[in-house]
Amino acid sequence: MQADRGAHLLHVDSSVRGEDSVTRALSRRAAHAWRVAHAGGTVSYRDLGAEPVLHLDAAGGLARLVPPSEHTPAQATSWKLSLELVNEIMQADTILLGLPLYNYGAPSSVKAWAVRPNLTSSGAQRRRDADDAFAGVAPEPCDGPPGR
Repeated sequence: MQADRGAHLLHVDSSVRGEDSVTRALSRRAAHAWRVAHAGGTVSYRDLGAEPVLHLDAAGGLARLVPPSEHTPAQATSWKLSLELVNEIMQADTILLGLPLYNYGAPSSVKAWAVRPNLTSSGAQRRRDADDAFAGVAPEPCDGPPGR
């Protein structure tokens, strides 16, 4: 087998059941298979069950509409987390999502995790820094909701 030095896996678990979770056992098995197939590849791990991403509030949701230099402390904190998540996703060649179903739907922690990266790129241009990491977005001017 050839070494796959460029491959990167983002492994995300989201079950709140910890080690009793069948979903975690399955995602662990899939991650192992990925490691075998990509010798020399790297893996990042995020556990949304143990450390959920905060849901957006008014400050976090509006941070994308304000230039970073004008962020309030709450907006800056929310924006920093959003950029961290974007970088995780953009660095991954493969995303493995251990996703249980609660009441026939995804856990809210997964929804919160998935929404933040979308907010950073919504209606904006992506920029990369010299290290090819996502550097943020240039917000477009906004005069309010459409139709105003």
